[in-house]
Amino acid sequence: MKKSLFQRVMCFILSVATLFGVVVMTVSAGALKPDTSAATLEEMKSLVGTTSYAEYIKEYANEKPGKNVITLSNSTVVGAEKVSESEECIKSNVGERADYNAAEHPDAVYLSSKDKATWTFDVAEDEVGLYYIRITYYNCDTSESSISIIQRKLYLDDKIPFSEAGALHFQKYWISDNVTVEGPVATTEADGTYVEYKTQTKGNEDDGYYKIVTTVKNGMKTVTTTKISQDINGNSMAPELKQSSDWHTYYCQDSTGYYHGYFNFYVLNGTHTLTLEAEREPMIVDKIELVPVGDGVSDIPTYEEVLDYYAQNGITSATGGKINLIQAEFPDAVSDSSVYATNDNTSAANYPASSKAQIYNVIGENSYNTVGQWAAYKFTVNKTGLYNISMRYMQNALQGMYVCRAIKLSGGNQYKYGLEDGTPAVPFLEAYNTQFNYSKEWQSTYLTDGSGEAFSFYFEEGCEYTLYVECSLGSLKELIQRVEVSLDKINECYLNILQLTGNDPDEYRDYKFIEIMPEVLYELLLQAKELDSVKTEFEVLCGTNGSHITTLQTIAILLDKMGSDDGDYVAANMSTLKSSLGTLGTW
Repeated sequence: MKKSLFQRVMCFILSVATLFGVVVMTVSAGALKPDTSAATLEEMKSLVGTTSYAEYIKEYANEKPGKNVITLSNSTVVGAEKVSESEECIKSNVGERADYNAAEHPDAVYLSSKDKATWTFDVAEDEVGLYYIRITYYNCDTSESSISIIQRKLYLDDKIPFSEAGALHFQKYWISDNVTVEGPVATTEADGTYVEYKTQTKGNEDDGYYKIVTTVKNGMKTVTTTKISQDINGNSMAPELKQSSDWHTYYCQDSTGYYHGYFNFYVLNGTHTLTLEAEREPMIVDKIELVPVGDGVSDIPTYEEVLDYYAQNGITSATGGKINLIQAEFPDAVSDSSVYATNDNTSAANYPASSKAQIYNVIGENSYNTVGQWAAYKFTVNKTGLYNISMRYMQNALQGMYVCRAIKLSGGNQYKYGLEDGTPAVPFLEAYNTQFNYSKEWQSTYLTDGSGEAFSFYFEEGCEYTLYVECSLGSLKELIQRVEVSLDKINECYLNILQLTGNDPDEYRDYKFIEIMPEVLYELLLQAKELDSVKTEFEVLCGTNGSHITTLQTIAILLDKMGSDDGDYVAANMSTLKSSLGTLGTW
């Protein structure tokens, strides 16, 4: 059934040309693995006795979802000020901004970049269960703001429920500052959206590289122009990015990339407190809600279920549709200011190409490589039906392996993507694991999870959609997490050995490791087997080639020899072990 459906899907490409550019060229597992170490004594104290989310959710796996949406009242908050009364907000003119809309958020509170804010709420006996935590926030721009992401720790009843709740990341939205909008003006042109890309070099102030979007709706035309300026030699100049302050909805979720979906929190009956402690950046909170697990939020279908839906509803390819070309260097929004366009002249197919100047034609290279970073692109289609999405990219960082991106969507009408509140979401589970294979050359591929079949997406004529391409660990997340756990255990063994040998061990001395610390040698043997097992699974996923597989094999052999030897080998290879741990740590 799946094969016949794809045969009906026309080779109509929503071609996101050069979307990754060299973005995945610079991606490594080291870039993808977040720094989860506690930086201060206070942070370490707050995490003492705290389990991981995997252990937490295992403990409550058999609990039922909560019953009703529970809204925390801002009248109970301690440690935050009403926006209308906050000196910082008044000084920064926050409440007067058109995108803030004070009338719709009269009870919103300002959380500074340094303090804690605590809400009190009650849970009835029949409401006990598992909940998501949904927060409506405004990424304000005040004198406390910087380019950093908004980060908070979450406490329930004065305790961080699991370690990952100690690093919640609230996205900011960044947009180009070189955008002009003309209209709307009356026109006789037919409704629709037309996108044009052009370069202009005439030696005057209009020189630049442009994205021009003309939208006609109900007889009114609007023209939106995004410009990348050029210097006197025709080289592109980095466009200014500005923070786009607006209201957003955030569901508490993992910032490390190891867990898909939203956190489940188990809440008993009684009176409780919820605390958000600032790690960095101010924010404005309008509403915090406990939403029963399920409740239409995380019911993400599999791709097979989506295909069945298409077949049952007679949804087929978009006959007569035109190819939409999206140049990646013109994102409509990015997750942070480090995601920016750049130039790549290794292929004449990268548009625009110039033999004389460096014109921005890709996105990435030295950015866009950390879990959670994304670039967003708006688009429309001229015919309703099924589409494939193709991307042109380069990925030459992970030799013999692939990297992953999560594909999220929002928008639509009858078949609506994302959540009802506008939050983008994956259309099906496999979209978390979109794969991009290794090559030293530029590649073009349909979005797929490596199964060989291109994903089909249903888009409706006249509806605006937004495509989010987000850095993700994808199907490699379990293996990378296992390597990280193993690395922690090997580091602990290394420190125990150092306590006996010192920083400069004598390779000719018998330290009697088997008598003094047999448990350390045993642990080295266990981790040798673990890394060898991970290596085997990497080979199944990616083949036998690749520097990362070689690294795993080398360290596994070293650990096996160290764990099996009671004499010179351990002391003589401490420096090698240290170097190997450093290599493994770059994952």
